Amino acid sequence: MGDTGRRRFLQLLAGLPLVGLSDLLVVRAGTVSASAEILDYFDRQITDLIDGYERRPIAQTAVRIRRELPTIRSLLTEGAYRGDQARRLRRTAGRLTALQAATRTDLNDTPAAVNLFSEAFRLADSAGDRPLQAWIRCWQSSIARKGGDPKRALALADNATRWVGTAHPVAARAAVVGAWAQAALGNRWEVHARVGQAWTIVGDLDRDAHGEPGFSVDTMHTTSIGEMSAAVYVEAGFPDMAGVYTEAVQMSLDLAGATGRRSLIRVSAASAAIQRGDVEHAVALVHNAMDISADRPSARLHERIAAFTATTRTDLGAMSELDELEERLRTWRTPSI
Repeated sequence: MGDTGRRRFLQLLAGLPLVGLSDLLVVRAGTVSASAEILDYFDRQITDLIDGYERRPIAQTAVRIRRELPTIRSLLTEGAYRGDQARRLRRTAGRLTALQAATRTDLNDTPAAVNLFSEAFRLADSAGDRPLQAWIRCWQSSIARKGGDPKRALALADNATRWVGTAHPVAARAAVVGAWAQAALGNRWEVHARVGQAWTIVGDLDRDAHGEPGFSVDTMHTTSIGEMSAAVYVEAGFPDMAGVYTEAVQMSLDLAGATGRRSLIRVSAASAAIQRGDVEHAVALVHNAMDISADRPSARLHERIAAFTATTRTDLGAMSELDELEERLRTWRTPSI
């Protein structure tokens, strides 16, 4: 590492909330490498970013990741690593990059998300981080489906289990993501089979593998799979089935404080309410979803609400309540960063 590179590296590390920095660096023959303490620091940062993702403004998470990633990339580029140290660094880089890709998706920057997920997958592969590889395939499947390629979306969802098998928490996510692809393909009864498969997997998981409600990589909570199942059934044209899940998990998500999923479950519940003919309650639910996510707007929520209003208008025609909702949605913007 040259003098310029070394100065840049130390400047990056200066932003870390650590003391005794000289004790955390290993310098041999002009090469700076990371000590176990720095690697532990980044593990804690990733855990905090994942646990707080549903509860913090997406832009805030994106800024934190953008601050941390250059340090990790400098360590990978400038250092000489072997064995477990190399694996941990690549795993850290892969997970931070995948989280950055998720923020780009939620901030409606799909091209950047596509590139970042590809980079993260390569890093995960080099680190042997199979759960992350499967998790990335699920996100890539969703991007393909939203981009109008449900066949590729299904193939990517199926590919996820190549990395973790069929009994891992991420396999449950893959089953639901595959159900979404089947819904887009018009295979409505395959949707039931895939959702049922997801619940079978979750039912066999132990407590640690369930984790907590909300955003996750290595775990799958029943409330999270419930919210996803409801959304799948809305897209498949079974809003009555969606209602079964919304009633079961909405309160649990509220208690957990998982802002993103709290809003998403209400949009699914609104579709179920429309099916019952309760238009006033349905519209109130969507407004409530937007109120909950006022400080955490996301492209996913925007898309779900837009789909709700479009479908409801097609089914029921002109309505002043929908006019007001569409106007609010028109001025409801995801942050740019």
